[in-house]
Amino acid sequence: MKRYIILISCVLTSVMSHGQTKVTVKGMVLDAVTNRPMVGVSVRSAKTDKVLSASGSTGAYSVSTTSNDDLIFSFTGYTASRISLTGRNSFVINVKMSTAQNMLEETVVQGFSRRSRQTLTGSSVSISGKDLQDNPVANITELLQGKVAGLNVQMNNGTPGTRGTVLLRGLSNLGTVGSGVDTYLIPTSPLYIIDGVRVDDNTNFEYGYGGAGTGISPLSLIPPEDIEEVQILKDAASTSLYGTRGSYGVILIRTKRGRSEVPRIQYTTNQFLSIPPNLRNVLGGKDERLSRINQVYNYADSYWQGRDDINKHQVLTDSLNPYFNNSTNWQGVFYKPTYNQSHNISASGGDDKFSYKVNGNYYKENGIVQNTGFNRYTLDMNTQYTPNERLRLFASMSGKIGEQQLGGGTSVSQGGVASAATASSLLPSPSQGFVTSDLIAALNGRNDNKSTNLIGMVELEFDILKNFRAKIPSLITILQIERTRINLL
Repeated sequence: MKRYIILISCVLTSVMSHGQTKVTVKGMVLDAVTNRPMVGVSVRSAKTDKVLSASGSTGAYSVSTTSNDDLIFSFTGYTASRISLTGRNSFVINVKMSTAQNMLEETVVQGFSRRSRQTLTGSSVSISGKDLQDNPVANITELLQGKVAGLNVQMNNGTPGTRGTVLLRGLSNLGTVGSGVDTYLIPTSPLYIIDGVRVDDNTNFEYGYGGAGTGISPLSLIPPEDIEEVQILKDAASTSLYGTRGSYGVILIRTKRGRSEVPRIQYTTNQFLSIPPNLRNVLGGKDERLSRINQVYNYADSYWQGRDDINKHQVLTDSLNPYFNNSTNWQGVFYKPTYNQSHNISASGGDDKFSYKVNGNYYKENGIVQNTGFNRYTLDMNTQYTPNERLRLFASMSGKIGEQQLGGGTSVSQGGVASAATASSLLPSPSQGFVTSDLIAALNGRNDNKSTNLIGMVELEFDILKNFRAKIPSLITILQIERTRINLL
């Protein structure tokens, strides 16, 4: 019995050794059309997935491998060729490479039309949601700057959550609101379409144009983590799809859908710091007192007049009084670094027939100017039912709350801070013993702009005939409130 086992083992070892015999494969690599030698064609082993060699200047190659291996010949612009060595008696192999036919299969959706990329004549730019992730900003408009040629995005001020100026096809309107330093330019901005819902950012109700500056931008109520794709239509073709309102360009924003058959829960958080820029260097305390005394002496008609002028101001002469013996940095009172955070959690799932997604977001950003900031609370739900290729039913429900604190100024300027920050450093820091109207407005005044939106949508899409699709959208605005509260304590 042992003899038979030893005999079988020897036979199997011989067969395996024969199947793995080292061989040298050589030949020429030629173009299938011109029959000319090809230089630099890589030869890779399918068994080890390693590049063994490449064709030389004459198109010749030579590699060493096992007799049961497959060789893969690849070159840019050509279809890869796979040659099996199993069962071959001759290992001189000439390979002919064919040009690859790369066709554009990308599809572009514009309004109610669906066209392939190669037949599209209009100007359309698509930005993936992945390019907008991990950037903690209150307004996603800031993330579009520099990503699209011809799109000019300017954030007119640093107030979190406010609307910026977006110019896609040039400036066509010079309308203004407000007066003096609080004057704000109202440009003609593009039309925004968010999940099929039109958002007009030029209306007074939506943005609070009743006063100087802007209110909360509806785009600030969209979490960047929930964006699937942003498509920008730049040319006049958008007018044929959306009418005259699209004459300044159209920006389509599509949020994410459920795609995983296994329910998926994702949590994302961002923790970030906002640091004030370099502020002006100022003299404080004793240095300020001496500087002011020297200025009085230099501009007085005589020494005696200068002395009299100085004696009239207790803040310059009473250096031993604790009330006037301070060194308060007023810039540090109004401008401070802030700690900010955002949290996003989503649950999604489904298959080709039915999918769902729920996304919740909390965003809090404090402005570097004290008593300013922006808070966002959103809860979005959508579901899609596709029983067959001819019918699609999509429903969504969206609830958003945005709270913007403007302190003692507007979204354009902070006049109270500017005037209060020039106070003398000899005065004490804000306390019960030192209170002015500018301090109250800047540090304790309540000037809030709150926007609340609750929107539901049902969309039915079906094929009436081949290549003839009908869509019935139904938008239900359940609640839309824009409220401004001003209370100067």
